[in-house]
Amino acid sequence: MNFKKTALASATLLATFSLSVQAAPITGDVGFGGTYTPLDGEGGSEVSLGDATYIDVEGNEAVVTSGGTGDLAALTEFDTIVDYQGFVVGDAPEGALWAGEGFSFELSDMNVVEQNDVVLGLSGEGIMSAEGFDDTPYLWSFSADAAGDAEFAFSSTTTDVPEPGTLSLIGLGLVGLGAARRLRR
Repeated sequence: MNFKKTALASATLLATFSLSVQAAPITGDVGFGGTYTPLDGEGGSEVSLGDATYIDVEGNEAVVTSGGTGDLAALTEFDTIVDYQGFVVGDAPEGALWAGEGFSFELSDMNVVEQNDVVLGLSGEGIMSAEGFDDTPYLWSFSADAAGDAEFAFSSTTTDVPEPGTLSLIGLGLVGLGAARRLRR
């Protein structure tokens, strides 16, 4: 009888805990623009886009060019400047690629989509962070043309976070398996 009370108390506690746990992923998109210089290495000489191994984001700043949506609405069009670091082409930088208005984005990988004397296209994945939110996977892209225009863009990825009800069912199932095992003995 003592086991039944313990199992019931555990199931109730698990159900209560799982109902109170809510994931708060960051939602929305934002676009940035800024001036850049293609270099043959960090601190190196200016080269064509096709020969660039480093992108120097001038002034380490980017300005919002398309207003943020969703949770990123704090980044308003043509109104917000974020800190944006330069980077090695094809290699994710250490630390935040950009940060501003309480948000930061750390790039985890970078792929060269296209690189020639006219166009540089990069893409990658990373983690968006902000206080009060769960760290959220995001996609990143960078495109630049030989005229010296640069545009940085973000798009959210979908993340499957288990619903509290699903967590409750899993927990109750584990309690049931434990009870069944104990009854066999």
